[in-house]
Amino acid sequence: MHGPAIGQNQHAYDRLREAGATQPLETAQDLSRRVAALMEPDQCAEMAAAGWEAVSEGAEVTDRLVEITLQKLGLGEAQQ
Repeated sequence: MHGPAIGQNQHAYDRLREAGATQPLETAQDLSRRVAALMEPDQCAEMAAAGWEAVSEGAEVTDRLVEITLQKLGLGEAQQ
């Protein structure tokens, strides 16, 4: 859950929202209603799984880019 002030992180929040891993809050009533809903184990588990999937997507590509960058900087394992 998050409020409307997300700064420069709009893309990340949009991605999580589309995956069902976050919910924007607009009013104080939204907060109490959504906290109550998330106390249900199935709701909490669904959002957690969706969040994990959303942030894990592309992890292999990110790991490979980090590896290549470290190699180029001379900080990684020798190139094969």
